[in-house]
Amino acid sequence: MPYKQYVYLPKQKILFCPISKNGSTSWKHWMATLAFGKYSGDTHAFVKEHLQIRATNPKMAQQALRDANVFRFSIVRNPWNRLVSAFGNKVVHPDAHATLTNALKLLAPRSVWKQATTMQSMEQSIAKYTFRQFVHAVTSTPGFSHDAHWRPQHLYLGDVDMDFVGYFENMQNAVLEVSRRNGLKVDIKCLNASVYTDEKRTTDSKCYCDVPIGEIRQLSRIPKPHEFYSEDLVDCVGDYYHQDVQRFGYEYDKAPARAFAA
Repeated sequence: MPYKQYVYLPKQKILFCPISKNGSTSWKHWMATLAFGKYSGDTHAFVKEHLQIRATNPKMAQQALRDANVFRFSIVRNPWNRLVSAFGNKVVHPDAHATLTNALKLLAPRSVWKQATTMQSMEQSIAKYTFRQFVHAVTSTPGFSHDAHWRPQHLYLGDVDMDFVGYFENMQNAVLEVSRRNGLKVDIKCLNASVYTDEKRTTDSKCYCDVPIGEIRQLSRIPKPHEFYSEDLVDCVGDYYHQDVQRFGYEYDKAPARAFAA
């Protein structure tokens, strides 16, 4: 069930559905600060212990999911860009053992990932694979079984009616709307944001989709999302995440107009 990871502030009556790679760290930080003032340690770990809905009693949790007085919201993102962000931050330059393990299990034979137990060995084992292979592995696996960072976004929402769904592409509008509806000052700091390179391509490939991860690591930063997509991969990702595309109104090369509506 996705609901157990929702972030709930009972005093303020705010419920947030965090979707990985959609600015969730920044929103969790705001909510933790709102609830406790200053806090120490990793944002995700702190929120998991103190603010996730599973930390409340079951009756209160169920009420929060349906109570008309609770403001429920989430943030969604262009599925094509989100997948590149996950690939860059969690596979090319991994920052978490568990997520890199999940990526390696997607790409490599069991005999390989069973032997790769350290971050260094996993990084070495995954270095020969490409974004194209990553996409094909992701899109050939049921969404509900995926690592959180490339799991389809609609699965996070489940059947909970959200009062507001904001767009990553216009985070300022989301900030203003959450603030307006709750009468609270919303201060979202940009945490863990992806940074892309403007370096000239040095490979003979038409795009970076067929460049091994090991070579991409030699760049100062990850190439921009559109530089990873050939036409067939655009279609492949769009077909796989079609429920996200249709539900939230995305197209490959642009966010929906409603993301920028006043």
